[in-house]
Amino acid sequence: MYHSARVLSATDDVTVCALTWSDEERSALESHTGFRGLAVPHRISKWRALAGSLATGLPTPVTRFRSAEQHARLRALLDREHFDLIWCHFLATAQNIPDTAIPILLDQHNHDAGHWQRIADGTDSPAWRAVGRWNARAWRRREARALARFRWILSVSETERAETAKLVDEKAAVWTAPNGASEAGTGGQRSDRPVVLFCGAMHLAMNDEGARWFMREVVPRVRREIPQCEFVLVGGTPTLRARVAARRANVRITGLVDDVSPFYRDASVAVVPVRMGGGTKIKTLEAMAHALPVVSTHAGVQGLRVVPDMHAVVTDDATRFAAAIIRLLQDPATAERLGAAARELIRAHYAWDDIYGSVRQRLGSALTTGTQASFRPREHPTARRAPAGTR
Repeated sequence: MYHSARVLSATDDVTVCALTWSDEERSALESHTGFRGLAVPHRISKWRALAGSLATGLPTPVTRFRSAEQHARLRALLDREHFDLIWCHFLATAQNIPDTAIPILLDQHNHDAGHWQRIADGTDSPAWRAVGRWNARAWRRREARALARFRWILSVSETERAETAKLVDEKAAVWTAPNGASEAGTGGQRSDRPVVLFCGAMHLAMNDEGARWFMREVVPRVRREIPQCEFVLVGGTPTLRARVAARRANVRITGLVDDVSPFYRDASVAVVPVRMGGGTKIKTLEAMAHALPVVSTHAGVQGLRVVPDMHAVVTDDATRFAAAIIRLLQDPATAERLGAAARELIRAHYAWDDIYGSVRQRLGSALTTGTQASFRPREHPTARRAPAGTR
């Protein structure tokens, strides 16, 4: 959400109306100087959302992100002010947008039914397999109907664009707009000690399951060869199972941090051990943007233009995963070559400004020729025109 608002705000007046889960999120949104931020506090546990899903037959994200307060805030905002476009992040939040004649774009992030089916197929947890299958079926019943209100839909890969295009009629334009990364400096010489890093929001099932698999199956294999190797997991809200696994494996787990950049700069190798989920993984792109050599599962690079052994080492086998980490730690030249190639891939195809700048250009043309509304350039710092965003 942040990068679309940041890029659009360079030419348009942008209002972001977002659900926030903490005081820190609310403060960060409302204090941003590039766009107007309107925070809607929202907190519902995944267990309450699951109970609501089972009771109603709706997908769990729909029950979790339903907000009468956001709906009311948006209704008042749209009645009071002029907007040319509504930019909606995630299909599950679209229910909070009131009926309106303003054209709506969906930034999809995932083809939802496919995302949950991949969770069901990729997890080793019976509970998550059941949840994945339930949500995949629930989204299949709802997805086509929910997509019908959008004029444009952004998918993160060609595969997901093709899956989504089957669900909508010719009135909707489905475009590929991949996830991206902001190029970052390496910060000079990396640490002399071997450090292996995994970054990810640890409350997400794909990151939690992948991290625990990595600590159980991969870390001991690496430690047998390189006992001094340090392993670091960075990401907010780690589960109890992840914290227990980290203690057993002697892995440092940080929880939420203000800035991940110092951890990337200090690392020798980045890993993406996720084994399920849809979309494309921003964590993979961010590590590449820092010129880190990456060892990933196939799920970690799905939908990306990654050539195995050119931009990353890709394997789903724990023994090979560990062997790749060991080789990169012991062969700095290969690690540097892999990291440099990965960073060039980001520059060529995954820069946020290029991705959303292209979407903005296409939208300007489409709105001007296809509807009565049209984007108008920024007129005054206090004006409130152009896209409203929801999350």
